Amino acid sequence: MVTQPEQDIAFWQDRIGKDEVLLWHGRPSANLHFGIETLATGIFALIVTGAFLGVGVVFESAGLASKWLLMLIGMAIGLLIMLVFPLIDMRARRHTRYALSDKKAYTDEPLRRSRVPADDTGWPLTKPDMVRLKGRSPHSVYFANRPDLTKHATAEARFDPGFDVGFRQISDAKDLFAMVQDVARKNAGQS
Repeated sequence: MVTQPEQDIAFWQDRIGKDEVLLWHGRPSANLHFGIETLATGIFALIVTGAFLGVGVVFESAGLASKWLLMLIGMAIGLLIMLVFPLIDMRARRHTRYALSDKKAYTDEPLRRSRVPADDTGWPLTKPDMVRLKGRSPHSVYFANRPDLTKHATAEARFDPGFDVGFRQISDAKDLFAMVQDVARKNAGQS
């Protein structure tokens, strides 16, 4: 399995418990990634471009501006809107680190605004049925659910499982998936 530089080992040795053994550590793929969010923002970008074209037609008929100039401005704004989210996600993944010990999974995402205690103390791996391999290559390995902190006091929060927590976009995710399952089975007593 591919691991990361030595400074990552030192970082994780300071964070994991004294009775834990570091089995794996790594980082997500930091490539520019276009997902479903990009499609949604792309549709919005087309609407913005169309709106600018419509305004341009009105301005051109009044002799105030060229419709093509306004459409070009709209396309530039639309392209910017479409690229903002993938660029923000890429930046966040560049600062993210992951680790797996013989008891817990650790995620260090310094740019995440909403944090729960397990982000700092590690996510206990005791439920093998929670471990899932998802996505296209590079795959992601999920092992827990993060509560949705925006719904903490509502009735809706009781039925919302929250967000998946895991090692996102890992190049060797299939091997890691097997390791996480093994750790969860051992900790659940299903060896």
